[in-house]
Amino acid sequence: AGGGIINTTGSGNRRTFTMPAGKVEIRATFSRIVSSFPDWSDSSSGASSHWTDPSQTAIQGVPRPGASQQLFYDVPIGHWAAGEISWANQMGYMNGDRWGVFDPDGTMTFQQMWMVLARVNGYWPSSMEDAKRWAVEGGFAEGANPTTAITRHQMVTALFRCARLMGNMNNNYASLAGYTDSRTVPASARNAMEWAVANGIIGGTSNGRLEPNQTITRAQFAVILYRFGQRV
Repeated sequence: AGGGIINTTGSGNRRTFTMPAGKVEIRATFSRIVSSFPDWSDSSSGASSHWTDPSQTAIQGVPRPGASQQLFYDVPIGHWAAGEISWANQMGYMNGDRWGVFDPDGTMTFQQMWMVLARVNGYWPSSMEDAKRWAVEGGFAEGANPTTAITRHQMVTALFRCARLMGNMNNNYASLAGYTDSRTVPASARNAMEWAVANGIIGGTSNGRLEPNQTITRAQFAVILYRFGQRV
């Protein structure tokens, strides 16, 4: 709780430690072994999206990678989402490809989102098909169009359901009336959007819009996922 270091015992790929007897947050820091490449199965090769939501900048407290901690060739230390991408990677939620490319501007697809949300909930799918099965059985999706890019309102709706599944749902909701395009939020996603705005998980653009139907890039997904992880 005081920010101390927890020592581990063991060697190789198996290390253990004694869990503190109290409510604490534990963060692990890893160093990549350059000659070893894991299965980066959620990598996207979709078309780039150059739309940037000014609200999707690093929030206070985001772990910023150091000068020697660049994990991906296409995510420099100074990248606006470098901290959140590093966090998502260290948590095991999002990866890159075997060449060390994250594709931050590539669009996020449904199947990639199912894979990440399954991992967030403690289930580690063995394949995209396994992730789809998890999403369908958990009520996150119907399983259709897995390679289609997701939109902001679709991601928010999925996170809303995810919070319920995790038992971390709260009753914080905010009015969307202040956003110029609030009427374009689908009725099925309105409660989820009001909840996400109230909890600081998603925000509007500099011109006062929510852009609910805009697709999400992988970098934006990492930022919103980080906010979700910290505030829910």
